[in-house]
Amino acid sequence: MTPAEPVPRRLATQPLPVWCGLGIGRWVRLLARRPPLSWRRSGRLALVGAASFLNSMLGAIEWAIHSQSLRRVELAAPPIFIIGHWRSGTTLLHELLSRDPQFTAPTQYECAFPGHFLLTESWLPRLTQRLVPETRPMDNMAAGWDRPGEDEVALLLLTLHSPYLRVAFPNAPDWLSRFNNLERGLSPREFENWRNAFQRFLKKITVRRNRPILLKSPSHTGRLRILRKLFPGARFLHVVRNPYEVYSSTLHLHRVLFRDNAFTIEPPRDLEEFVLATYLDLYQAYHLQKALVPDGDRYEIRFENLTADPVGELQRIYSHFGFSGSDQIAGRLASELTPHRDYRRNEYRLTDDERRIVAERWDVAFRRYGYDSRDVP
Repeated sequence: MTPAEPVPRRLATQPLPVWCGLGIGRWVRLLARRPPLSWRRSGRLALVGAASFLNSMLGAIEWAIHSQSLRRVELAAPPIFIIGHWRSGTTLLHELLSRDPQFTAPTQYECAFPGHFLLTESWLPRLTQRLVPETRPMDNMAAGWDRPGEDEVALLLLTLHSPYLRVAFPNAPDWLSRFNNLERGLSPREFENWRNAFQRFLKKITVRRNRPILLKSPSHTGRLRILRKLFPGARFLHVVRNPYEVYSSTLHLHRVLFRDNAFTIEPPRDLEEFVLATYLDLYQAYHLQKALVPDGDRYEIRFENLTADPVGELQRIYSHFGFSGSDQIAGRLASELTPHRDYRRNEYRLTDDERRIVAERWDVAFRRYGYDSRDVP
């Protein structure tokens, strides 16, 4: 996936809309719902429409070439899921663990174009690398087609059954809210399509790299029951972070995602309440289901511990799960830790009212994870 030769300085300052990975069938089904659209997003709509034709054509060719191998392949091991609320540090942990060659992770390209990456990942990333920003728009972490990606993006593009669909239509929650809980929200047929798409995506990763797969998706935090049924023996790494920082950073995340991906121009209504309620719903689902996962298959860490002592925290993870190579972590991550050591996180300042509301609404999280609501970062 990494280009064989240096590529020119990138032109992009914003990423391609996530919808550029849709196939034509799902694009038409999405428009058939007559969602709210804005003529001021006509360029974005035209780009996605054109890309969807190309994606479907490439996907058909890929299936003709690789269908037999996909039917035969089995996962090397149950996946390892990195979970936690958005902006809790799941991306950092994903990046660090994926440097271990005994594991693999879907790349950002594979998640962005899940329908045809087996066919195109040897050449299309090189042609489009200049269109990818050097850092993610919501923070300062490095971006690129070959960096670890989030599998929820692939599931969104393959099925449209994802809470991420709200990014396109931030003010159409009525028909999107059912995707917040897939067990209750999807029909049996829809759930079967979601399950099949997920398994096929992971098989495609396995065809390319036959190793245990590291997956990172905050949406999976409330899906432990589903994921253990689909992948018996799956293991879970749960990252938590100071709720004040999570709140501020999540608000910023949503605003950036809406700006870069929405098909309307209206700002999201009641965004603060949406973030507050979603956090509580996600963790209620997690704590109701985590007893289904044996202690040996689950490990919880704090973001602050990971950033203060990444090597030590990874060694504790390896010891807990019985992974080999714990003694090689420091040497393997030396080049990876240097940019993270120099990394500067976005800074936010909460008003007194915001601090009070977060402390009251998320009081259970402060107490459960050992954070002091009187200590504002």
